[in-house]
Amino acid sequence: MDTIKRYLAQYPDRVTKNDYLELAKKNEKGVPMSTGVHIVTLLKCENATRDTEYRGEEKGINLIVDEDGVEKKYFVPMFVTDKNSPNYGKFHYLFQKFEDIEEDTMLEMEFVRKGARGYVDVRIHDVGNNIKDNKADTNDIPVIEETKDGHYKGEVRGVTPSVQARRTEGVKFPKENLEKEIDVRDIPF
Repeated sequence: MDTIKRYLAQYPDRVTKNDYLELAKKNEKGVPMSTGVHIVTLLKCENATRDTEYRGEEKGINLIVDEDGVEKKYFVPMFVTDKNSPNYGKFHYLFQKFEDIEEDTMLEMEFVRKGARGYVDVRIHDVGNNIKDNKADTNDIPVIEETKDGHYKGEVRGVTPSVQARRTEGVKFPKENLEKEIDVRDIPF
């Protein structure tokens, strides 16, 4: 390992680092799969071109974003270059979407599959709703109590009282099922 570190330090210009934001990765069948929601801050954009195997040279912009303190790029084509698309030659949807987004804006970027194809969903990040923390809001947790006759009643927040009554009133769970240990092999997923 020391030998590798020494070579990498000796030739820093030959080190390849992944400075691009990866919203999707191809699986073993070559199908792009989402890497999840990425919360980034848009720093700036710069003109760029890229060479693709099927479409040749594409003009566009590199979005320079900050993800967890690391500066990364994301290429957005300027025009739709797929000749089979009805939007061929028109501005790319993502290029148009960034027209109204200012620099230093926090964004949520995610690759979303839609049938055989996919698209990049970009939303303004709501700081009060931190997806990375993935913490449940305790106000949405139902409060259920056991009555003396073995029934359960409770409050299910976020629903109308009539729906709440239908969901919780008179529901009886056998105590032997509640106290029985669950075997993970019986879970269907």
